Amino acid sequence: SLAFAYTQAGQENSFGWEAMKTGLTLQIKLLTEDARAGKIKVETLAQAGRWFRDHYPVTPPTSVVALDDWKQENRKNVWYDSRFYRLNVFWENGTFYIRDLHCFDENVVSPTHEKILTTTSLAYDTLPVMDGALWSGADKAGIWPVLLSADGTASPLAPDGPPIVSELNKTDLSVHQSLRGGGVFSIVCRENNVTFSATDGDRQPLDWVWNLVGGAKQTSVVQNVTSSSVRYLYNGVHYQLQIAPNAGSCQRLNNGVIRLIPNSSGKLVLILNAAM
Repeated sequence: SLAFAYTQAGQENSFGWEAMKTGLTLQIKLLTEDARAGKIKVETLAQAGRWFRDHYPVTPPTSVVALDDWKQENRKNVWYDSRFYRLNVFWENGTFYIRDLHCFDENVVSPTHEKILTTTSLAYDTLPVMDGALWSGADKAGIWPVLLSADGTASPLAPDGPPIVSELNKTDLSVHQSLRGGGVFSIVCRENNVTFSATDGDRQPLDWVWNLVGGAKQTSVVQNVTSSSVRYLYNGVHYQLQIAPNAGSCQRLNNGVIRLIPNSSGKLVLILNAAM
């Protein structure tokens, strides 16, 4: 979990007392019992905030790794969060892909920073590069790893066995996924960038790419695609996905899919500082 771990204790949203009273009172009862037994420590939000300030001058990278599916649906999940971006790798039905990639920019002003909330609903937005939850339609939105054959035919990179997830240090997270037919796909998440690479069983570079499939909603936020960047505009905010020098390229296909292409050594490095 890198710096610290987060999990939801129980009740998250307010649904009105009648709807939540049974679950909320049970939750508080169990938390009280664990606190009295010395199993957990209960603090106010102000106390937790002081602890955070004492330990971290800025928001540190964290991760949430769930490789055991309690529903037995063969799903796995890895989230990486830093002050610059969040990334979610998702395994399901013999595939793996990036389901979510959002940039963070503390200079974006929240809708209630200077204005009073006068409605009964409120949405806080981050800056989407991929939003599998909100962009999916007839086709499932995501960033898909694809293997290219000699004639350019694309086929999904298929996992073979579970991923190996490890902390490289206090800020960096490594994900290694063995591939069907031999080889390894590697992801290394760092505070402001992420590195991908794919090799075959002889440790030679695979001819692979990422395909960003987001349909009309992806098209609506993408302003420009160059060989080294994808530029976005969302809710009046400009931001970009940038390829590190000599570490890959990008292009827009005729069907609207955006393709991220590794360099000749099979490595691709994305810079995920949202500023332009």
